[in-house]
Amino acid sequence: MFGKKRVDINAILDGQIEQLLRETSQFEDMLNHKIYCESCGTCITMENIGIMIPYTENSVTKLKFYCEKINCIEDYNSNG
Repeated sequence: MFGKKRVDINAILDGQIEQLLRETSQFEDMLNHKIYCESCGTCITMENIGIMIPYTENSVTKLKFYCEKINCIEDYNSNG
């Protein structure tokens, strides 16, 4: 018999993305095309964000990004 896998999804509204980017001091980097997908290296834009993962670097919270490509989402799910 097959079991169902439970998946928790944390979501934010599009309007909250800019606020998060400003809070992590990454808004200017997004505007200047300096943020890239952790999996494939594609330049991240507001239109192609698939996953945002918070992490801490030198006591500062930042975000890692994965683009919306299915291979990148699967890469995160496998290696996250």
